Amino acid sequence: MQRYHFDLVVDGKMSIDDTGAEFAGDTAAEKQAELGLAEMAYELVQRGAKQMQILVRTEDGDRICEVEARWTVTRH
Repeated sequence: MQRYHFDLVVDGKMSIDDTGAEFAGDTAAEKQAELGLAEMAYELVQRGAKQMQILVRTEDGDRICEVEARWTVTRH
């Protein structure tokens, strides 16, 4: 098991995950980032967020992946 950290970036403002969580490997941590972002998206969009990312890194600071969601509203 390896510890991964999930830093959240919302509209350019970063929140660092100091605690992290343990996962069996990179693939499991990546899937957790996808699910986590999907769960948070509803609340963040209600607050007006247009772009959000989760940056996944190991305890050593190695970047594993970035999961990103963004919204664009086009009015007619």
